[in-house]
Amino acid sequence: MDLWRGRGGRRPLSQRELAARLGVSKTTVRKHLDLLRETGELLDQAQAGRLAAEQRRRGRNANPLNDDDLTAAWRATPSCATIARTLHVRRSRIETRLRELGLLPSNTERAG
Repeated sequence: MDLWRGRGGRRPLSQRELAARLGVSKTTVRKHLDLLRETGELLDQAQAGRLAAEQRRRGRNANPLNDDDLTAAWRATPSCATIARTLHVRRSRIETRLRELGLLPSNTERAG
C-alpha cells in the first residue's frame, strides 16, 4: 500500500512499476487494487484530493537562510536585491532578517 500511495517522501508507483517491484503480473496488482477499492480501504480520489490540498496549504518549502551567509553577502554587496538573487530567496525575507540582525535600519529608525 505504501508503494501505491507514495508514502515516505516517494512518488506513488504505477501499476506496472508496482507489479515489477512485487514480482507479480499487472493483472494481479490490478485485481488486488480493485478488491481494496471495493472494501473501501483504497480511495484514489480521496488520496489525490488530500495530497493536492496539503500541497496547496503548505506550498513550496522556503530556501534556508543562513545568518553567516547573509552577513557575509551583506558585507560584500550591501544590496538586498542582489543578495536575494544570489541566495534564491525573496527580497522581503532578506530585508526582514537583516533588520533582525541589526545590519539594516528598521522603517521607524529611517523615518525618525
